[in-house]
Amino acid sequence: MKNTKIQFLLFCFSFFLLTVGTTQDGMIHLNNPSFEDTPGPGHAAKGWYDCGNINFSLETPPDIHPIDNSPERNNFGVTQKAFHGNTYLGMVVRENESWESVAQKLEKPLSPASCYSFSIFLCKSGIYESGLRSKVGVVDFTTPIKLKIWGGNSYCDKGQLLAESPLVKSTDWQNYSFNFQPKKQYAFIILEAYFHTPTMRVPNGNIMLDHASSIMLVPCDAENTKVQLTKVEEERNDSDWKINSKVYLKDHRKQELGTFEKKALVSQIKESGPKIKFKKNQITLEGELALRRILGSLIESPNQKLIIDFGGLKEKRFKIRKESVKEVLRNWREPFSNLEIINSKEENKEVKWILEKDHFYIGIIKNE
Repeated sequence: MKNTKIQFLLFCFSFFLLTVGTTQDGMIHLNNPSFEDTPGPGHAAKGWYDCGNINFSLETPPDIHPIDNSPERNNFGVTQKAFHGNTYLGMVVRENESWESVAQKLEKPLSPASCYSFSIFLCKSGIYESGLRSKVGVVDFTTPIKLKIWGGNSYCDKGQLLAESPLVKSTDWQNYSFNFQPKKQYAFIILEAYFHTPTMRVPNGNIMLDHASSIMLVPCDAENTKVQLTKVEEERNDSDWKINSKVYLKDHRKQELGTFEKKALVSQIKESGPKIKFKKNQITLEGELALRRILGSLIESPNQKLIIDFGGLKEKRFKIRKESVKEVLRNWREPFSNLEIINSKEENKEVKWILEKDHFYIGIIKNE
């Protein structure tokens, strides 16, 4: 009888270990795990922050695919359909030693010394043609690269490398599963495109991401972790988590994210704004690239309205410059309802002016 009781207690304890990761307390849900958003170049998906704003401010943000192949839009030659939902995220690494990554604050932190499982679908595009700042024309971004997963305690803070994939060589979607154990408490996760190391030269490569799972707490045991990975797949396919409805940030997270995004937008305007110049009333190539970087940050800041003021130019010059800026906007196929182009001589005290130079001003105001 005594041995029977001990066996029963051991069974109960084992069952607890197997099921602890499937409870609500053991699940960390990501916001917008399938990267659903309006397809187009140069913006991270809703719920994700573009780390290029911090790490490589001269480069354009990641892209939301699939982008239609109409003449006025650039889809980079990418034709894959989304594995789940309607869209997915595309990121690149560049030979100029820059790379793309996105970050998100977790709904609850990863705990030190705990074990977690996570999976995501990855592939590469067999065709990916894009420009580089240092070159004329387009170059191929088809070298296989990999995904790195970081934990941190602020947006884009790479506190610990939690896991990384092998080089992603397939042009078909494949599921990649990861197990990791944080050394410290981390409140943020970063998904980063990266290249094989060591290398004599950084390649031009692309990686596509879709249908990420929740992060599940699992026992620190290899066999039990396999069981939990199956649970993760079941949870991800549950109808409650299908991307048929919008995913919203909780109010306090919205407020915190909004404050950070405003600071990032202001920083981007300060850095890129002075490079926006006009030659014969047409925006220069350097100016267009600088404006694109600001627009990428603006997309991530829906609570802010961007004001571009030409400060009272003659009407003919204003119309030409305004049309030149609008041409840049049209290439994004974004409504940009939070942007206004004016030609005012009057000071607007409600606007926080960040850039002020001869007949060109950029400021922000709360988007009502």
